[in-house]
Amino acid sequence: MQARLPGRSVPIVEDEPRLAMDMAGPLAEAIEKKQAELDAAEEDLGRHTGTLEDQMTTKFPRVGELQREVIDLEAKRELVSPQCHTLRSLSDNHVHLICGVDEAFADLPDRVRHLGPWQAMSRGDIAKLKPEHRLALTTDGYALVRCELAVFKPEV
Repeated sequence: MQARLPGRSVPIVEDEPRLAMDMAGPLAEAIEKKQAELDAAEEDLGRHTGTLEDQMTTKFPRVGELQREVIDLEAKRELVSPQCHTLRSLSDNHVHLICGVDEAFADLPDRVRHLGPWQAMSRGDIAKLKPEHRLALTTDGYALVRCELAVFKPEV
């Protein structure tokens, strides 16, 4: 689905964040389920005597397998849900910048880059951003927000 903003000729693609949110839910559930299985297996492992290495290879080979599955699922979640960086300007504490992780800082307009120096604040999922920040990120490649540091909360 494409929409156009008044006064802009660039189409907005709204399906990408929705797709990421649709796929992130089942992956999160799968990660929680595998993590619960892993916790139960590690708990069983702790109740038995012997060296940890012996237990891992002979009695509880499932623990290592579950650990690998959890790591694989978390890696898939990273691929499905695009990430973003939140930065704050050190020269003006009221200026904040949200940009994609894959976006090069050098690709930002000079007027934005020169509002810094910039300090990294956090990293998060684009799907969790407020709609107005997601829209700016989609159309311009970055979102510039002006508000007090204590009030700034980019995620819903």
